[in-house]
Amino acid sequence: MPTDITITMPQPIGRGEGTIHADATQEQCEELVNKVENYLKRVADNAPGCCFDGRLCTRHMDGSAPDLRPSIAGGPLITAYIAAELSGWFEPEAPDDIESRIDIVKQKLEAEGVVLGAHVDEAAVATNFRKPDGSVRTGCGANDRAAAIVRAILDPSSAVGELSGAVMGEDYDASAIDRARSEELLRRFGAWNPEAALQESTSDNGRTVEVLQSDDTPTVGHREVLALFNQVEGTTFDRDGFVTDTGEQAFGIDMWYARKLARAMAGGPNATEQYSKLYSAMTAFQVGTYLVLCDGTQRAATIEPAKA
Repeated sequence: MPTDITITMPQPIGRGEGTIHADATQEQCEELVNKVENYLKRVADNAPGCCFDGRLCTRHMDGSAPDLRPSIAGGPLITAYIAAELSGWFEPEAPDDIESRIDIVKQKLEAEGVVLGAHVDEAAVATNFRKPDGSVRTGCGANDRAAAIVRAILDPSSAVGELSGAVMGEDYDASAIDRARSEELLRRFGAWNPEAALQESTSDNGRTVEVLQSDDTPTVGHREVLALFNQVEGTTFDRDGFVTDTGEQAFGIDMWYARKLARAMAGGPNATEQYSKLYSAMTAFQVGTYLVLCDGTQRAATIEPAKA
């Protein structure tokens, strides 16, 4: 349990195209931020990754009890794969089909010891991952809306670059997003299959897949008021404890985990440049996911090690 941390919080983010709304005043959010330190916990090195969704986990797909996991949009495989596409990580001779390319990233992450994981929600489980019109709904917005998120990231008029720079500071590499390949990327993501992406992130027994609470509201139970960008290595925000104790939700985005994934993916003579571009593209995906799903009313907070 870290004890020397600094948490900073500005005004509401103010950008967003989605419907997830934070119904809380600045004063209420400040009170919640003051409690965040109590929910920053050490996480096991071999814990499966999960999504930054702030809803309560009721169980895993195999019926086992919830546990602490590092969190990143859609889980480690989806964040890493999309960053690989956005930053031009794949070799020219790589297969063109999306399934093969996801599998290449999966093999790379697993070879580096990353334990994959993802999430669904109760509503998706109840309807066997289908909407009334027959389309797929896994309950993970980063997965279900991946194509729209990629479109937002590639749009030069979007706020993705500005907000990614705010998260990463001078480390953000705007050139990581290869917009010269926008047509190719949009074509490829036109074939995005959320169900297949979920299956790629799933172990045989379902322990790596969380089932999150949902209801019949338009946002299916989302009411996150904070977006927590966690820079403290080896820790994660205890989402379930926070929801249980406060009745409120927060997005917990483990930026140190994005760096871990970028290190796992980078290699060869250009490893340093690859790392920089992958980390920047992963950050852009976190921000793009927020912008597509939320309406800008959440407050962003940064959790950092305290400066000496």
